[in-house]
Amino acid sequence: MNVLADNGFRATFADATTGFITAIGRSKSRVAVNVGGLSRISDQPTVSVFLEDGLDNITSVRAVFGTSSQSSGTSGTLPERILEDETIYTRFFDQLAIEIEGRNAGIAADIERTEGSEIAH
Repeated sequence: MNVLADNGFRATFADATTGFITAIGRSKSRVAVNVGGLSRISDQPTVSVFLEDGLDNITSVRAVFGTSSQSSGTSGTLPERILEDETIYTRFFDQLAIEIEGRNAGIAADIERTEGSEIAH
């Protein structure tokens, strides 16, 4: 969830049992001209993340980024579009790897400190 927050997403749902997380980003608005006149369209970035525990303490992570749009005109809510831009996914998983490495380094340092203090006693 830290990686999502670092990228401007706010969790809207998280379930530790199922490993499912949904989040939304900051919406961006634009004005569109159509047959009925002017309408305001808001694009809302979305992401769904699935975490699944596997064998040997390995967790599988799947992410789906998308955009949902709402129109102030007669269109209402438009269908969500799945984003297929590889750079979005590469950046997310690279940042996730860095976050995991940092946490693992912190855990290893804590274990080392604990073992060192036990030997001293």
